[in-house]
Amino acid sequence: MNENEEKIPGREQKSPKVDLTNETIDKCLCTGCPTYMSNTCPPQKNEEVYCSIGMTDCADVKQEGCVCGNCEVFKEDELKTGYFCFKGEADESGEPAQPEVGV
Repeated sequence: MNENEEKIPGREQKSPKVDLTNETIDKCLCTGCPTYMSNTCPPQKNEEVYCSIGMTDCADVKQEGCVCGNCEVFKEDELKTGYFCFKGEADESGEPAQPEVGV
């Protein structure tokens, strides 16, 4: 698999700042996040790297905590806040595309 090939079925990179690569996916903490782990839909859909692909496609996901600030992707790409799963992919400034959504 080429480093730039999509690994998340049905999802494509939306962020101009965070590349959807295998390296990014390997560094991603989404699957260990309290919100991700406390909801059944995201794991079933194999979602992760929300800062690159945008918000979850799952309805009724409850916010149970965020670990974005501890993530290497967050630090390396100089992202500004968390809950990309609810607020959308990181824009050029490192903020979520829809910062007013969610928390």
